[in-house]
Amino acid sequence: ADAVTVDGSNVGIGTSSPSAPLTVKAPADAEAIHVVGRSDDIGQIKFLEADGTTALGRIDARNSSFSIASIANIPLQFATNNSERMRIDSSGSLLVGTTVSTPVSSNVQGISFRGEYGEVQISSEGSTGAPLYLNRKSTDGAIAVFRKDGSDVGSIGTLSGVTYYAHSNGDGF
Repeated sequence: ADAVTVDGSNVGIGTSSPSAPLTVKAPADAEAIHVVGRSDDIGQIKFLEADGTTALGRIDARNSSFSIASIANIPLQFATNNSERMRIDSSGSLLVGTTVSTPVSSNVQGISFRGEYGEVQISSEGSTGAPLYLNRKSTDGAIAVFRKDGSDVGSIGTLSGVTYYAHSNGDGF
């Protein structure tokens, strides 16, 4: 097996034909890459702009947490099938199926969880199904509880159908 190959400006580990600046090919029974932590038990991969100094993002593995971070004022995006499906924008809003934090007012399909306002927006277009399904299994009780400043102010639940409750004493469903 090839240990290390240098082919022009590409380096291959475990391959004689590297296809990128660094190509690592592990045998079938081995892990491809190990990142060993520093003396303070942090394993880190950092992503920089071409200038080599401006940080864009990082992956940190600590003995108490694991994080994927966008350092610059850019969204953290998640994709499947080469298409963006979810993002966390620079304000901390979680966006699913949309790239804007106000899909309802922007007339686009998607879900936005906006932490700064404690708000959820759901917008669906051209779908035969509902944009939101809430399910409670087996027993009657609350499906959604609405709170203001940490106190329950209302709920939607099941009790021989759908029941809407306004809470005056904060006792829940």
